[in-house]
Amino acid sequence: MQFISGVNLDEHAWFNKELGLERLGRYDEAIQAFDKAIEINPQLSIAWGNKGLALEKLSKYDDAIKAYDKTIEINPKHAEYETNHVIEPPE
Repeated sequence: MQFISGVNLDEHAWFNKELGLERLGRYDEAIQAFDKAIEINPQLSIAWGNKGLALEKLSKYDDAIKAYDKTIEINPKHAEYETNHVIEPPE
């Protein structure tokens, strides 16, 4: 875990940071924050799913599908990510 100003950043802190970055359209940075959350807790399925969404925004479709697959593998209740397999790149 990383310490910033004496604050211990757990997977939820990294996840929240990612959400903010994603909302700002800073997808590369968001993916890095997701990777930190996943590094701390590889079973954090929602982090995998949102990483997929950010990858999709960057047109990294193959990587996005892998992240969606991991989400569903960890938690089949996140079947909504199954629909993300139908990624159609913009023309």
